[in-house]
Amino acid sequence: MMLLGVGVAVWTLCCWSKMAPTQHIAALFFIAISLHCVEEMKLPGGFVDMVVKFIGFPVVDMRLPKLLLTLFVVYLAFVPLFFPHMAWMGAAPLYLGVVEVVAHLLAAARMNSRKVFYSPGMVTALVIMLPLTVWGFYTVISQHLLSGLDWLWAFLYLFIPLIITQRFVVKMSGMPYREFVGNAVKTLFGKKNV
Repeated sequence: MMLLGVGVAVWTLCCWSKMAPTQHIAALFFIAISLHCVEEMKLPGGFVDMVVKFIGFPVVDMRLPKLLLTLFVVYLAFVPLFFPHMAWMGAAPLYLGVVEVVAHLLAAARMNSRKVFYSPGMVTALVIMLPLTVWGFYTVISQHLLSGLDWLWAFLYLFIPLIITQRFVVKMSGMPYREFVGNAVKTLFGKKNV
């Protein structure tokens, strides 16, 4: 995915003036998510591995879940580059920007057994994705790029495939989805694990 991220970066630099504002958002988000995935999946302890451990999720082979995550990122932020007339598609990654910041702060506070307030992916979520999200929302709102219904489409474009992907991975593990959700809620809002 990093190679595709570099390609998107080069394309964005060369074509910035010809791109629609929501293409700017989607392209920059794809580049940011590419960097974010490196921090999240490659650094020791990895975010996905940390979450799996703390919620008691029985996944033996993480290759398929990580592949599905990569495909989801391509769907969310790469596909909209080809549909500039569908502004809601380009704005959908903004919701992910909010989710990433909240998820990494919660994980750092609730799941990290180290003495350092950190979760793999938190630096890129806070330093790159948060400012990009604020700028993206400002751009979309100040330029009146979305109507009320478009915001809903953007939200659904992100969350429906995310939930379907999550349910698929949980089902593959053999864990009942209700148990997965219960464990996640208990981990995030119960007594802190250390």
